[in-house]
Amino acid sequence: MKSTMHHARSVVETCRRLASALPSRPSRTRIETLRPCALELESRLVTDPVLLEQTLAGFGAHSGWLERQSRVALILDGHWPAAENGYDAVIDGELAKSDAGLEIRRLPDGWRLTRIADRSDDEGHYLAHEVLIPGVDSLPTTGMLLGRELRYRVYWKHSGTPGWQQCAARFLGFGTES
Repeated sequence: MKSTMHHARSVVETCRRLASALPSRPSRTRIETLRPCALELESRLVTDPVLLEQTLAGFGAHSGWLERQSRVALILDGHWPAAENGYDAVIDGELAKSDAGLEIRRLPDGWRLTRIADRSDDEGHYLAHEVLIPGVDSLPTTGMLLGRELRYRVYWKHSGTPGWQQCAARFLGFGTES
């Protein structure tokens, strides 16, 4: 593993040297923003819909989205949308708080919850950078204003022969919110 750690630092240093030598150009993701880190991925299966709702509420997200059976529910500035009457199953979603993200995926036997967290670590086995993905200004049905972009942190891991490959992404929020 020591060679992978050394290699991650080497890749970051090379990217920064290249970025300073190349002419400036507009870019959503700049190679000099890669940074070594340690990554934590924890997954578990939840089969009870009541426990799922309790777990999501207890996560303490400041932003996120939940695709439900009947609607898309947005969490903005820590405010959860009002519950609707009846059962409104979660299909997919992503929640963000300052130190972690939670990915929710519906499976035939329940929901897979994956907690994603990282910390800066010069000896880390992963590289990370943030990207902005075009979104929408507002929801057509409600007019609710959103950021124009979705923010993600993308993680890369060295995998032998193929080299560096994307292995995970963590939702960070909408637009410029933190």
